[in-house]
Amino acid sequence: MTEGLIESIEAAESEAERICAEAEEKAKELILAAEETCRAQEREAADATRLSARYALAQARAVTEDEIHALELRRAFEREALRELALNRVELAAKVIFDKVVAYGDR
Repeated sequence: MTEGLIESIEAAESEAERICAEAEEKAKELILAAEETCRAQEREAADATRLSARYALAQARAVTEDEIHALELRRAFEREALRELALNRVELAAKVIFDKVVAYGDR
């Protein structure tokens, strides 16, 4: 009877060791799977962040380009107005010079 009891205890210990080893292996597999899932989620989050940053930069670039274009148009309009003003004054300046030359030409 003692031998049967010892064999039964040894068998139970062996089964317990097998169960522990199996549980340890499953735990390792679960940890590896969880780590891989975390890495995949980190990659997805990084991709989303990069995409969001690219979108924000593209929006800022578009706004800046629009502002530059509007500034260029305003400055072109201002230059054209100044050119027209200068052209109008050229005729007046020529007349003033001519009148002065004619008036003081004999001296």
